[in-house]
Amino acid sequence: MKAAVYVGESTALSLEQVKPNPPGPRDVIVEIGASGVCHSDLSIMRGYVPVPPGMVLGHEGAGRVVDVGPEVSRVKKGDRVIASFVPACGACWHCLRDQTELCERESDVSMAMRGSRPDGSPYFCMTGLGTFAETMTVDESSVVKVETDLPDAQLALIGCGVTTVTCTVPGSAMSLATTVAISCVGDT
Repeated sequence: MKAAVYVGESTALSLEQVKPNPPGPRDVIVEIGASGVCHSDLSIMRGYVPVPPGMVLGHEGAGRVVDVGPEVSRVKKGDRVIASFVPACGACWHCLRDQTELCERESDVSMAMRGSRPDGSPYFCMTGLGTFAETMTVDESSVVKVETDLPDAQLALIGCGVTTVTCTVPGSAMSLATTVAISCVGDT
């Protein structure tokens, strides 16, 4: 599969034919329909956020599930999903208390090696996603099923922009039933 791989700061991404690992028991394979480019991606490329080379960038995307591992219960083949850079396992202490932004599985999910590059070295994916690829293999806790006619290009933006707003309003009284307005102006 083709993927845009970060190879070092201040350099262009390398378009590579990478070889994904077979999906694990809780993995979901998603064919990417659209991916946004976030300021976080640009910050990594410019060297502002230190990460090692060999990372497929992209953390806001949407697409369709093409395969699932045997233990996956949240989605099935054919479902449309939005990638979530904040996994939510639904079973840890924080997830059970509606604090999914603190999910205890985040580090495991985010740092999983996902396959090999043409030179044989392993690659991993930004926030466990790697939406700058034709497909992504992710833990089921990193996708959210959607039932809508909205195009993937619009859905992709929800996975970062909307999630960031709801996770960064400290001390707010927001709950699942809260209505919010999101306004963005200018370039950050």
